[in-house]
Amino acid sequence: MFEDDDNEVGNTPVQLTKREKDHILDELIAVSDVRERVAVLLSSLKPIRITGFFLLMLFALYSVEILIPPKFMNPDWEMVAMNSLLEIIFLPVLGLSLVFWGGNYHRKQIDKFNLWFFSWVALWLGLACFLLVPMATLDSFRILRGYKVETSTKIESQMVKIAEVENQVREARSHKALETVLRRASSTPTPVDRNQELAVIKEGILVAINAQRKSVEETANKAYDQSVVALWKRLVRVAIGFILAGVYLVAIWYHTLWAREQWLVARGKVVG
Repeated sequence: MFEDDDNEVGNTPVQLTKREKDHILDELIAVSDVRERVAVLLSSLKPIRITGFFLLMLFALYSVEILIPPKFMNPDWEMVAMNSLLEIIFLPVLGLSLVFWGGNYHRKQIDKFNLWFFSWVALWLGLACFLLVPMATLDSFRILRGYKVETSTKIESQMVKIAEVENQVREARSHKALETVLRRASSTPTPVDRNQELAVIKEGILVAINAQRKSVEETANKAYDQSVVALWKRLVRVAIGFILAGVYLVAIWYHTLWAREQWLVARGKVVG
């Protein structure tokens, strides 16, 4: 008798209030919404990762175009090449980030090797970025030395020409000879006033020659200073850019230990 009563009680359906039913329905809708969001996210992993591989291939192609034909030990070529590489360094930074997007979800067996390989690529590229900083510094000093030699040579060459004209003016003994000197020295020579004394004319020309001598030095030094400022600006840009890129790439390598470990596990080199 009591057993029958227990069975009747156990089979009696639980009566839920309307509030409890609404709460359960809301939870089921929320779970369904989460599942849909996860499905959408997982379906987007493949195109995101393909985009990452595309960016890495693009970087490789651009790098070959920049570095070939190589002209190593040429500081001007090296600085131009480093500037060009800095402009595309975002490609491997972004590409590697997209390749590792989503971690281990929806990966094939071959992906284990790919992730292991690209994890080390991130480290190699990061170290290369750090090594390019002292290289850019040395190249800048070599270019600066070339600027100094070029400026000195330019000033010396023009001073020699000015000195030759000055000597010819001093040696001129007639208005006609002075006109000939001025015609050789300038494509648009100033006419010589034959009614004026030759000594007075020569004195005015010598004053103009001294002014030109000072102008040549000032112009050359100003051009040198502008080149130096532009060179240091470029060096700072290259150094900071490669340091930031190097830090980010090494960080990618550091945070993808899981990718390296899973490949070693797959090969049986790591237990656990």
